[in-house]
Amino acid sequence: MASIFDPRGQLAPFTIRSRVMFQELCILGMGWEDPLDAEHTWRWTSWFSELGDPALIRAPRCFKCPGRESSVATLSLHVFTDASDAAYAANVYVRAEYPVGNVRVTLALAKASPCPIKKMSIPKLELKGAVLGVCLAQTVNDALDLPQADATYWSDSMNVLHWVRAHSRKFKVDVGNRIAEVQEYSAGSQWNHVPGNPADKGTRGLTAAQLASDAVWWNGPELLVQQHTEWPSRQITVPKELPGMVKRAQVMEFAVRQVSAEVFCLHPDNYSSWKRLVRVTAWCYRFINRCRRRHASTRGDPEAASAAVDSVELKSDELQRAECHWYAIAQAVSYPASYRQLTSGKSLAANDPLLRLNPVLDKDYPCVLCVGGRLKTASHLPEHTRHPIILPQHHRITQLIVDAEDCKCDHSVGPNHLLANLMLRFWIIRGKVVTRSRRAHCVLCKKKWATVASQQIAPLPLFRTAPPYRAFSRVGVDYAGPFRTKQGRGKTQLKRYLCVFSCLQSRACHFEMAYGLDTESFLLAFTRFCKRRSVPAEVVSDNGTNFVGAERELREAVQALGSGEVAASMASQGVHWRFNPPLAPHFGGVFECVVKAAKRAMMATLSEANLTDEELVTAVVSAEGLLNSRPLTAVRTDVDDAAPLTPMHFLAGQCELSLPLGEVAQLHPQRRWRLLQQRLREVWRRWLREIVPRLNVLQRWSRRSRNIKPGDIVLCMDKSTPRGRWPLAKVIEVFPGSDGLVCVVNIRIGAKQSKRPITQLVPLEVEPIDEGTGQYDDLTTSD
Repeated sequence: MASIFDPRGQLAPFTIRSRVMFQELCILGMGWEDPLDAEHTWRWTSWFSELGDPALIRAPRCFKCPGRESSVATLSLHVFTDASDAAYAANVYVRAEYPVGNVRVTLALAKASPCPIKKMSIPKLELKGAVLGVCLAQTVNDALDLPQADATYWSDSMNVLHWVRAHSRKFKVDVGNRIAEVQEYSAGSQWNHVPGNPADKGTRGLTAAQLASDAVWWNGPELLVQQHTEWPSRQITVPKELPGMVKRAQVMEFAVRQVSAEVFCLHPDNYSSWKRLVRVTAWCYRFINRCRRRHASTRGDPEAASAAVDSVELKSDELQRAECHWYAIAQAVSYPASYRQLTSGKSLAANDPLLRLNPVLDKDYPCVLCVGGRLKTASHLPEHTRHPIILPQHHRITQLIVDAEDCKCDHSVGPNHLLANLMLRFWIIRGKVVTRSRRAHCVLCKKKWATVASQQIAPLPLFRTAPPYRAFSRVGVDYAGPFRTKQGRGKTQLKRYLCVFSCLQSRACHFEMAYGLDTESFLLAFTRFCKRRSVPAEVVSDNGTNFVGAERELREAVQALGSGEVAASMASQGVHWRFNPPLAPHFGGVFECVVKAAKRAMMATLSEANLTDEELVTAVVSAEGLLNSRPLTAVRTDVDDAAPLTPMHFLAGQCELSLPLGEVAQLHPQRRWRLLQQRLREVWRRWLREIVPRLNVLQRWSRRSRNIKPGDIVLCMDKSTPRGRWPLAKVIEVFPGSDGLVCVVNIRIGAKQSKRPITQLVPLEVEPIDEGTGQYDDLTTSD
């Protein structure tokens, strides 16, 4: 941008002459004209002779009067635009007006551009000058931090003045685009007509000497020094047809429907947002008011004609009027008799449902009903707190308001907190039922507050009660720990783990110390267990990698024996391993409780003691003996009752005998063995009579729920992320139990599939709640 304040020192008129001569030089060099033309030779000679003159020109940088820079002045911009067949230009002047009446006008920015090579009409060039003028004014406004409305634009072209006041879409593309650009930064009322234009000097060119002494160029025309009332005024009337307009055949179609004057065409059921409904209603009211003002102005009503012009954005009073419009509609539809009685100035009937609220009309909007109540004299409280607006329970407006408040709270508060926020302005009939109902229908609230899925507890698997009745014939395996042990003075402490084997029938437990969590360490512990307690027929565990690896190695070891009688014998004695679903510890509750008791016993015994491996093994055996001596049945106070069963009774050779020790020792070994076996069988009979019947009762998860089906959308629990950011998953496959209830499913998250229990999933199906089961008074309290 070449201007007077350009650091390069290029002056606008001088630049124009340079660019024009440069074009002529190019033409001469290409042989289009005679290079020995005397006129061109003279113009180039005069141009080179003026190259040293611009250094003598000085432009003032301060726009205020010298010596009065700190005094108060009113700054405004005045932009002059013009065009000729050679160039188009624009000048921007800063007008500083002081309280005493002094006025100083200074050139702030000027620019001129040569006309395009393509031939253009003078009106179109004048319009390009207008575009240049608004761009320069915007630059000065940004630099001086002046409001855009304080700029005044001057032009001597009536076509430009008519164009900027017309609609840009009525013109051809090139003219319409420039008109739209001018209207983007200025209003049509800011453009005025001027007979003498200083920008005309920039379109024709001046020498450096002429420019330095031109007072009109530096200080603007005389009219800027005069008062506003003395400026030339000309009433500009835009004709119906202007140059550059496009005549289009307009076809307008109307759909007419006859409605009552009291019926508003908008319906809240068509909107899902309270804010959007209110804003659309406010815009409709603004349109209606504009139509009324225009109709009143045509009838000659001076008061309506002098009404203020509406702002671009909606005002607060317009939004409040739109809100009160819907409050009144909701009240009139839900309580027609009460609304009619109160708006007509009559009292409510004795059996009116709103009588206990003592409703009154709002002071600012008499069409809205508010709670009268007993807080009329509490002047220190806000008006809406003393007289909250009454909202019906089942109306759509109430639902939208509750949803808007819930969204404002980011769906992170409970129904009571949400209702407390609403009661600061509204009194919702049966408010607690309404807030609970809306939260049950909100998907975002479902993500943050919905409970995980649950199902009635499944029947006991067959292996829990089926024979053979032998301790550790069916076991559950899990780990506890870690426990740190010292290896010597100055050596690093190592981690040791407790491998817990729990009998699924007798609840007896066996503890082994594992030196790691890898598969090899578990196989060694499992081998020690089998050597002491015999090989179990079935093993139940979770999906730990060490357990999965051990099961695979045992299966491969049996398969590697080859065919024949030996392989068949080993296969018949092979261990059947069962894995619970991932992230489902409640599937192994029978041995998880033993792990919990083992942890408690070990922590109470060891605390933070520094033990060696040998001392830790001793503590593990002590905890095992402690848990195996715990009673499994109720302890009786009657001396004639048998002692309660403990896991020790089920371990071979350790069941308690009622005969004296001396008599037992004198028995024949064969009779002694038979007596021990008889006592052991009696222990298992007591187990069938006293312990197994207690397993028949549903201790928890006693209520049946809806089965999750393939295709359902659920939230998958992820402990590493907050609840509101749990990933969405789709149910691919379900695994119903023997009772037909689904407790395990296959889900897909993106392209990954995995098996999960339903306790790790949150169903997103929104079930409607029973809104008629509220136990609160719907009038005396808002909840």
